[in-house]
Amino acid sequence: MQFAPTLSPQVAHDTPPVPQATRWARVPAPRHRQFLSLFAALAPPIAAVFVTVRAIGEPIPWLNLLILAAFYFVIAHGVTIGFHRLFTHRSFEARRPLKIVLAVLGSMSFQGSLIGWVADHRRHHRFTDRPGDPHSPVWSGDRRLSGFRGLMHAHFTWVFDNPTTPRAEFVPDLLADPDLVLVDRLFAPLCIASLALPFGIGYALTGTLGGAVGVLLWAGVLRIGLGHNLTWSINSICHRFGTRPFRTRDESTNFAPLALLTGGESWHNTHHAFPTLARHGVDRGQFDTSARLIRWFERLGWVSQVRWPNRLQLDARRVAA
Repeated sequence: MQFAPTLSPQVAHDTPPVPQATRWARVPAPRHRQFLSLFAALAPPIAAVFVTVRAIGEPIPWLNLLILAAFYFVIAHGVTIGFHRLFTHRSFEARRPLKIVLAVLGSMSFQGSLIGWVADHRRHHRFTDRPGDPHSPVWSGDRRLSGFRGLMHAHFTWVFDNPTTPRAEFVPDLLADPDLVLVDRLFAPLCIASLALPFGIGYALTGTLGGAVGVLLWAGVLRIGLGHNLTWSINSICHRFGTRPFRTRDESTNFAPLALLTGGESWHNTHHAFPTLARHGVDRGQFDTSARLIRWFERLGWVSQVRWPNRLQLDARRVAA
């Protein structure tokens, strides 16, 4: 079954699993992905212990915190707006400069190369919480999961046993875009830049090696760990806890406490009910900074053909109160 460029993720999500869904299940995860996952899992806690010990009796490092917040906000939205809503679900069309910028920023998150990330996420929507889903708390390959084991699989351990998703099957549209293929190939240099930039900014602002290392730890290593765990929480927490205001065939939920830090991604039940919408926080008071930025891009003329929700569309799948 081919994932054609014109096939929407909603169609892919509603398509029953094909017999080949588990044909990747026994293929080990690539070593480079295992290494990056170990780095994202181990380096941030080690860095956190180090900076905590060093901070005892010292003033709050406001400069490091501000730079961390700036890097997190920009790069996280490269993932939520670029990797997710643009490249995976085609929620809008972006002009070429913005398309490339979003692809580069998302790659600097350390969450995997652009095309690989999109392929995994499209597979997640095709087989959500069924055999074939790369990071479900319910299934791993052809094994049923439950409880804490399932939660940990969805949150983190899936990266070690998740086989590579076939790109030709799931992302032929991205493979046909030379800009995105180039950014995908530059993943490793962009990861290096993701750490080098905080170090350089720290040195420029403080003029000392210690200041540069401090910014590197906060805005580099700790920021990467924060971003990974918040993204993984969408896979785990938002398929186990929260509310389900819309009808779906999976276990996806809306979990409000994560909305602000995830750029609106934790309105996950809404997203699975309407995968191609540019806005996930569709109801009053639901924070969705990614959608707000897309709206600003639209007003500036940088994006077009944005798929905004309408009330009739939402009410058709809303669970009766």
